[in-house]
Amino acid sequence: MWGRSMFQLISSFCGEFLVTCILQLIDSGFMWTFTVVYGSHTRVDKLRFWEELGHIKYGWHGPWCIGEDFNEILYP
Repeated sequence: MWGRSMFQLISSFCGEFLVTCILQLIDSGFMWTFTVVYGSHTRVDKLRFWEELGHIKYGWHGPWCIGEDFNEILYP
């Protein structure tokens, strides 16, 4: 999917638990954010992880795609 003829990297951020890239489609100019995460297993680090993810959310108001491993259990 990635190709220099399709996307241009506008900006990127590497945090403790995630990597975020702001991308722009070459043909249409459409901009969106892609974040890859890895959530920690410890309670303290989980809280720090969600705080870091929240900073990305509040810093970007366009389309956003998140992927990878959150290490969260919704239901026992």
